Amino acid sequence: MRLYKGKHVDLEMGVILDSATITIGDVVKSPALGLDAADGVADPIYGLVVGIVTPKGVPINQANTDEYETWVNSTQTYTASSTNETVDMIQALVRPLDGTETLSAEMDAALGTTTGSDLVGYYVSVLTTDSTKLDESTTHATNRLQFKIVDNGQGENKGQDPVLQGNNVLIRVNEVDVPRSDQA
Repeated sequence: MRLYKGKHVDLEMGVILDSATITIGDVVKSPALGLDAADGVADPIYGLVVGIVTPKGVPINQANTDEYETWVNSTQTYTASSTNETVDMIQALVRPLDGTETLSAEMDAALGTTTGSDLVGYYVSVLTTDSTKLDESTTHATNRLQFKIVDNGQGENKGQDPVLQGNNVLIRVNEVDVPRSDQA
């Protein structure tokens, strides 16, 4: 997923949960116990991963690859060690979401395969096997799922991203997890 439109907010850093796999573009759940990808259809969404950094704030793709061998540059994915929270301390840079932002996300199947998956006002969930994408088959008109498809501004009641097109839709977070580090 990527930010399509939204106001400026400060990024937050949070230590990645032990053994978790995080990809730039993932949506993540609450960082209260360590950052982890939102991989369940009922997970409230906390934010969008925009980077992965070492404890010193160095982007992991610029760090010593021998030290961080579980970083895969081609997929922008990091798999944390089983001691990440206490030893490695690799962190995700997260853009907190409050539900007012418009995101662009790819569906895992062709738009329109499930009724409404390309239409404004329909709800959809994160793909449980890849939280950078949406599960097209979960699209529903009335079940309030994690995301809601929003108008692309093209006057057709369609949600397809006018820039990326393909299977990409514009969405807003419907279920937001609100705890922020500045509210602790």
